[in-house]
Amino acid sequence: MKDKLSIGEFARLRNVTTETLRYYDRIGLLKPIKVDSKTGGPILSYNYGYKKYDRLKDTLKLSSKVNITIGVVLFFILFTFGKQLVSLFVSGNESVINLAVEESKIYAFAFFVCGFNIIRSGYFTAIGDARGSIIIAASRGIVFIILGISILPMIIGMSGVWVTVPFAECMTFIIGMYLVKKKL
Repeated sequence: MKDKLSIGEFARLRNVTTETLRYYDRIGLLKPIKVDSKTGGPILSYNYGYKKYDRLKDTLKLSSKVNITIGVVLFFILFTFGKQLVSLFVSGNESVINLAVEESKIYAFAFFVCGFNIIRSGYFTAIGDARGSIIIAASRGIVFIILGISILPMIIGMSGVWVTVPFAECMTFIIGMYLVKKKL
């Protein structure tokens, strides 16, 4: 047997649920040796479970700052090096390259909010609120994509196709803000 087990492996080995083990951790009965530091989920889950809401909010604020920095950098990379990036995937047809470069500038606006939606979905997963996580994931990946691709091209033409993802991300951002405020 290996030295360290994941929570799922330990739960199966001892015939208990992972929620039982998390409860034992919260009450101090059975503490894990190590918490996975690769994701924010355990940090959010831990602080939520111990009702350390200030730390939870601080973690979300830090995640948001990192996200906005990455979003701005990606936005400016696409605006500055759009032609070079598009040329990696398309060659020879200058009209297609020009169309993709111009329209990708519209798409780039999604970078400002998509990370917030991912953070919020992860937040809800970490605190055990599957409903909130599913609402955000389905909104940005299915509901508003279908709605946008069905309606926006009829209103604004071909650019509507490119606006669909930023539209979906922005609508999901609004829903996510509401869900987080309701939870905190």
